[in-house]
Amino acid sequence: MKPGNGWVSRVCHEPQVAVRVLEDMLAPYVSSGRITILYGYVPEEASAEQDKVQWVRVGTICS
Repeated sequence: MKPGNGWVSRVCHEPQVAVRVLEDMLAPYVSSGRITILYGYVPEEASAEQDKVQWVRVGTICS
């Protein structure tokens, strides 16, 4: 099934389906407090050491 007769790929999906899949994948980390998902924000700057993110500065999405 290709919603909206998508042409980008043979495997198309609705955006809300992708969000649900990602939320389900991240649920164990959210419930354990290891990550926080911030909706309505965009990353502006980040710092990492080796393979670990140390911090991320975010800003709000302007409408």
